[in-house]
Amino acid sequence: MIALDNYPFTAPDLRLLTPIFHPNIREDDGYICVSLFSDWNSCYSFLDAVKAVLYLLSNPNFEDPNNPYSVLRAEYRDRFDEVCRQFRAGFPVKFCGSAGLDVFSLDACLVLYQCSEYEL
Repeated sequence: MIALDNYPFTAPDLRLLTPIFHPNIREDDGYICVSLFSDWNSCYSFLDAVKAVLYLLSNPNFEDPNNPYSVLRAEYRDRFDEVCRQFRAGFPVKFCGSAGLDVFSLDACLVLYQCSEYEL
């Protein structure tokens, strides 16, 4: 998170540096699509920004997708299932994640969903 020169009058620039597979986060640069940032007000704080991102991680907004996999919910789910199977099988995973805050770390990959319900 970086505060710009006009902070708190402009929203901070907040991106995820660790690649994550999420409908509201761009895979290439980690840009996070959160309505709070576009509706920013000087009364908001860094804490508000972090809370908004944490909420978004656990509650993906499929109405405002930010990557090509999330245009259709079914396609996103199919891709997630594929990534989850790869993760469980021990294959290198480029992007991963879904709704939920069960956080695991694997070679700079943030998995935001526990894969236990998916069997190989």
